Amino acid sequence: MSKKTITLAGLLAVATITTASAGNILAPKPSGNGGILPPQAQSFKVTTAQLAIKSPTSYSCPSNAKISGWIMTNKPGNFEYMIARKGGKVAGPFKAVSEKRPNGLNMATFSRNFKVYHPIETEYRILVNSKYGKTLSNWAPLNAYCAKF
Repeated sequence: MSKKTITLAGLLAVATITTASAGNILAPKPSGNGGILPPQAQSFKVTTAQLAIKSPTSYSCPSNAKISGWIMTNKPGNFEYMIARKGGKVAGPFKAVSEKRPNGLNMATFSRNFKVYHPIETEYRILVNSKYGKTLSNWAPLNAYCAKF
């Protein structure tokens, strides 16, 4: 054998050993599921919110009203939300728990009865902060007309 043939054979042997070693180092370790990696866990996130207000039906004050909200999430979990008055104050934070419903959706709901003591025409919405995914609901109107006799 010539010197050239020995050098070429040596380089091929080194390349083969290096490739085989690297292949073993980089090869995924068997995980018992055929080497398929499990899906990564999603972080909790509020996806949508909806608010409804049942305004008083009478013209006398005080009168009864009701506020209800539905907040959808990507999975069950705890979070906080607030209620904002258009052009005004923000109430909260309020704690909520999203649970998996029989229809497969993850949702938190709330409902509160309250009294209206004065005439009012305004709107409210749900606010969820950016920690859980910034989400705003629709504006829901509250209209109460107190007649003076």
